[in-house]
Amino acid sequence: MLVDVIKPDSERWMKILAKMRHDFYHLPGYVTLEAERIGGEACAVLIEDGGGVLFLPLILRPIEVEGELVPGLDKARDAVSPYGYPCPLFMTSDERPADEFLDAALQSLTQKLSDEGVAAGFFRLHPLLEFPRENLQRHGTLVHHGQTVWIDLTVAEEELWQHTRKTYRNLIRRLKRDDFRVRLDDAWSSLPRFIEIYYQTMAIVKAEDYYYFSQDYFEKLRRALGPRISLCLVEKDGRIGAAGLFTECSGIVQYHLSCSDPDDFFKDATKLMLDFIRSWAKMRGNKYFHLGGGVGSQKDSLFFFKSGFSDLKSDFYSWRVIFNQQIYEAAVRNWEKKTGQKVGSIEEYFPPYRKP
Repeated sequence: MLVDVIKPDSERWMKILAKMRHDFYHLPGYVTLEAERIGGEACAVLIEDGGGVLFLPLILRPIEVEGELVPGLDKARDAVSPYGYPCPLFMTSDERPADEFLDAALQSLTQKLSDEGVAAGFFRLHPLLEFPRENLQRHGTLVHHGQTVWIDLTVAEEELWQHTRKTYRNLIRRLKRDDFRVRLDDAWSSLPRFIEIYYQTMAIVKAEDYYYFSQDYFEKLRRALGPRISLCLVEKDGRIGAAGLFTECSGIVQYHLSCSDPDDFFKDATKLMLDFIRSWAKMRGNKYFHLGGGVGSQKDSLFFFKSGFSDLKSDFYSWRVIFNQQIYEAAVRNWEKKTGQKVGSIEEYFPPYRKP
């Protein structure tokens, strides 16, 4: 079994992705951008055995420990997935049962990262890209966070419209009658205004600092994803009422980031935008439009809003793994000494020494 840690500039990265359904979260440019944003090193673990492949993008971050590390190691790190749903990907051959390959591959993953001085890993799974949860549970801990909403773009346009909440259909018709217009800003000339409204939206919803992406980040995100990302605008009388960033990869369209003008005049503009993107995504031959879930994966007002476009739900999990027990315990002791607190269970904040 061949186990490698590869860098984003490796030709093998994109060659592997070309063989498997993936999302933009798995792309080397995106993983690199996220590593830069949170202060880490972008890489991916690639495991190959015959016709079987396991691929996991991740970001390695330094951690603080005291005392002697594992002999031969001069640094300690942990692993985290980039923002979004960059789950492990896999494919198997007919010559070997998938269950057998995955167990062996996950064991090799654990051993490789342990040898590399990686204490633990926190990985978000993709609600639409299936990975056998039984295998992950045998090699770590799965935590269910809630559900996300998605739209099946393979059904007829009329059926998509009927799956839309009746009140939404009425509001969308009214917005169209009132001459609200939706378009894709191919030149991205409205990006500065999008960023302004985005910051206003984050302030209104009292978002955590984590979601205040820098202006530079948005420019780099556009360059990293190229034609896979689009800026959509809802306009009326020269004003932008709502805007969103939507990604497109392997037949999956993601509702990535959005914002809306706080003026009550535009309060329903986002509904019109999602209706537009739904039809646009279907016309381009995509199969899934993933809207995501509520804040913190809760069934809150945001989840209710998204549910107005579809009854289809998927479960969202995170996978938590302790790779190197010695380094993990050293990091935990260091955190407990500094904070005067005791860590909770693995199902709570993980890794616990990252808790603010």
